[in-house]
Amino acid sequence: MRSLLELQERFAASLEPGGATRAPGIDVYRHAIGANYRRALAATYPVVRELLGPAAFGEAVDAFVPAHPPTSGDLNVYGDAFARFLEQHAPNRPDARDMARLEWAIDESARAADGACTPAQIVAGFTLLEEDAVAQVTVHLHPSCRLLRTATAIHAAWSARQAASGIAAPDEGSAGELLLIRRHAARTVVERVRAGEFTWLRALQAGETFGEALSQALDADAGFDLERTLAERVHDGTVCGIEPGRYNPRHG
Repeated sequence: MRSLLELQERFAASLEPGGATRAPGIDVYRHAIGANYRRALAATYPVVRELLGPAAFGEAVDAFVPAHPPTSGDLNVYGDAFARFLEQHAPNRPDARDMARLEWAIDESARAADGACTPAQIVAGFTLLEEDAVAQVTVHLHPSCRLLRTATAIHAAWSARQAASGIAAPDEGSAGELLLIRRHAARTVVERVRAGEFTWLRALQAGETFGEALSQALDADAGFDLERTLAERVHDGTVCGIEPGRYNPRHG
C-alpha cells in the first residue's frame, strides 16, 4: 500500500506537463497548470515570446517545465534557466536566447534591493580621500545593475517592444552588444556601453579596487574616459557605494 507522501508525489507528477499518468479527468488540471506556466513565463519573457511566436514559445515552455521544475510556489521568480534551455531547444535562434538572458536580467534588476548611498554621499566620499588612496578604494554598483555580453544585437528589438512599435529579429550578421541593465526612478533602463566602460563596471562589480578596474578598462579601450564615466555613473546612481582601502580617508 502506498504511503500518503507517495500518493501526493504521484498525483503532483501527473499534473506536470508531459506527466505520464492518464487518470480520468486529470487532463483538465494538467492543462490549467500548463497554462499557468505559460502565462508566468510569458510575463517574464514577452519579447522572447514575440520572437519565437506564441505557438513555438508555448511548446518551449511545455518542454522546459519538466526539465527545470520550479522550486518555489512563486512563479514570478521562476525561469532563470530558460535562456540556457533555449540553447538546446532552439539552437538556430541565438537572438531568442540572448533576449531571454536580457529579460531575466531585467526581471532580477526590478526585484533587487535599493542602493546604499546618494550621489552627494559618493562625491563626498571621494573628496575625503587622499590622492594616493583613491586607487585602493572599493566602489560598489547599485544592487540592480546587471552586465550582459550578447552574441547578437538585441537592444533595438527590446527598445522597439517598449515603444510598442513591433519587433524584428536582428540581422544574422549583426554583432553582439555590451549592455548595462539598471533600475532608475522605479523603472528599468537598458543601455549599450563601450568596451572600456563595460570592463570597468564588471571589474568594480567583481570587487576589484578602483585602480585595478581602471587598469582593466584601459586595456580594453585605451580611450576610456574615467572622469566623464565616473561623473555620469555617480549622477545616475549606478555607482552607489565606496569603501576605503588600506589607506584611511583624511578627516576634517
